[in-house]
Amino acid sequence: SLDFVASMQPVMEKLSQLTGETVNLAVPDGDHVLNVAEVPSTYILNSSGGWIGRRTTPHAVANGKVLLAYGAIPVPRELERYTAHTIIKRPALDEALAAVRRDGYATAVAELEEGLVAVAAPVRDGTGACVAALSISGPAFRMRPDSLDDLGRLCAST
Repeated sequence: SLDFVASMQPVMEKLSQLTGETVNLAVPDGDHVLNVAEVPSTYILNSSGGWIGRRTTPHAVANGKVLLAYGAIPVPRELERYTAHTIIKRPALDEALAAVRRDGYATAVAELEEGLVAVAAPVRDGTGACVAALSISGPAFRMRPDSLDDLGRLCAST
């Protein structure tokens, strides 16, 4: 709903200010992920723009892995390859989803597109159910592997 998106806006703006990167809010849309809100990066070179209204395949994006891990969307039968880093085998995806549940956040490093990195965490309703995912995304040269745990924990705590 629009009220939900509006209530998330201050959180999204805070995350963007803290990181300088693009922040997205995504919700389940059948067996896909639908990006419903975005706060653009403060950097000229960024991953902003064009995400609102875009549907993505969940196994290749951090916000999708969150929605999969917490049962908000079903695990796809077929895992399409987008890059050499895309998870395409079910046991590897199951392991990644277990890590999301253990750590409280997901990562995706060049899985949807080369050079695109993201972390995401669940957004829960009053019952504790995961109803959306909040993500931070940016280019691989800024969102380096050694920073992803800190960014993931920041996203989850926010």
